[in-house]
Amino acid sequence: MSQFEDAYYALLMRSWTSEDYVMELMSDPAPALREVGLDVPDGVTVAVRRKTEGEGSIEEQYKLWTDGIAAGSITLVVPEAPPVNIGEVSDAELSAMAGGTDYCCCPCCTCTA
Repeated sequence: MSQFEDAYYALLMRSWTSEDYVMELMSDPAPALREVGLDVPDGVTVAVRRKTEGEGSIEEQYKLWTDGIAAGSITLVVPEAPPVNIGEVSDAELSAMAGGTDYCCCPCCTCTA
């Protein structure tokens, strides 16, 4: 399970950062999956489904993978990259972040001078 989890997360990161990899994954899944550590046994087919939202837990993905290998046909769910909010941070949000405080870390008070 641990090896699958590492490889699946590598698959997500790679697919979320490289459209070329996604095209490779969709057109010829087995070699693309080997690149991230997911070996597809000979004779097993792979269907890749893209979703805009997450689908199932990592445990469910692992079960789909192992059951698919046993059945000879794997359905792999690869969600689209989650949206990233790159809006501005308000002064209130900034002051609530680590480092956004008037607290002095030492008695010398050089950090507030």
